[in-house]
Amino acid sequence: MFRPDSNRDRTDYSGILMPPDGYRLDRAVGTTYSLDLEALTAVAICLGLSEETDSKLMQNPIGMLNALQKVSDKIVLFCEAGQIKVPTKPTALSILLEKMVVEVALPKDRQLGRYPSFHPKTWVLAYVNADGDKKYRFVVMSRNLTFDRSWDISFAMDSSKNVRQKKKTQPICDFLDYLVMNVHNTSNNAGKKRNLIRGLCADIKDVSFSLDSKIFGEDFEVLPLGIGKNAYRMQEDILFCKERGNANSTFNELVVMSPFLSESVIADFNLTDRALSDCKRTLVTRRSELGKLKASDVDNFTIYALKDEIIDGEEEISDELADKKKQDIHAKIYLRRKYSDVDL
Repeated sequence: MFRPDSNRDRTDYSGILMPPDGYRLDRAVGTTYSLDLEALTAVAICLGLSEETDSKLMQNPIGMLNALQKVSDKIVLFCEAGQIKVPTKPTALSILLEKMVVEVALPKDRQLGRYPSFHPKTWVLAYVNADGDKKYRFVVMSRNLTFDRSWDISFAMDSSKNVRQKKKTQPICDFLDYLVMNVHNTSNNAGKKRNLIRGLCADIKDVSFSLDSKIFGEDFEVLPLGIGKNAYRMQEDILFCKERGNANSTFNELVVMSPFLSESVIADFNLTDRALSDCKRTLVTRRSELGKLKASDVDNFTIYALKDEIIDGEEEISDELADKKKQDIHAKIYLRRKYSDVDL
């Protein structure tokens, strides 16, 4: 994300989901806010045939049908109700895609007085090899399942038999339980979808995941925000602590990357009494968001936004492209350092 010119720091959606060598997809549960059915086609082909989505298979209707048939009963994908983009020219393949999708319309929050959005972008995947051995992957990203070209970030970790920390997996099971409750009887093959999710949940409850990280070791938590049993209340996180003088809320360095801003949140991060010695604060956001902020609320921050040449992208290169797509920051990151401790 910080080095977009480096291939080491770049990945694609299909690459994140591809089964490990020697394995094939067993089942998968995904979530997204907005959904492009053509993007789902590409992901399904990737999972069904373990092929890169830019291969010739995308131009081969028979190959596409074969791949989709292989995975249509193995994938359940949730999205926000009303946020599906259908292909310009719908085909028979759309029927197979519809079998995978569940639209979620959350009930009105009486305390907030409004309808919350279903906004997670996650995957829980199970893979199996010819000997019946299974591996699992948990993915969190800021990217929707669309062809949007904005700059996003992704995180993935695989199951491991070298660590024992299955308690850290429980929040993923809680999240899957929540998704089961959102498969309504009107959904296509509702019973099969519920059974697939419950089966995946039963599989992973005794599985340990590993960061395989020299930087963070194995120190992680899965924190479902706002939804599901034992949902994490992010507004109570020490990062957002409003209590003045609380020593735990201070930091030596803070990096915030967000496409959208609330003035009060940034103003709180900007407070002098949250800073330890030689404090550095960095904000990366969209230029269009800066008008929401008062100068006094960000005077301790160094602020970055993408250049117009990057945002306009293809428009700068050619006037002949029919489907021009702008790009901007869409990643969401909080990176806090206090002395030698770092939280991401």
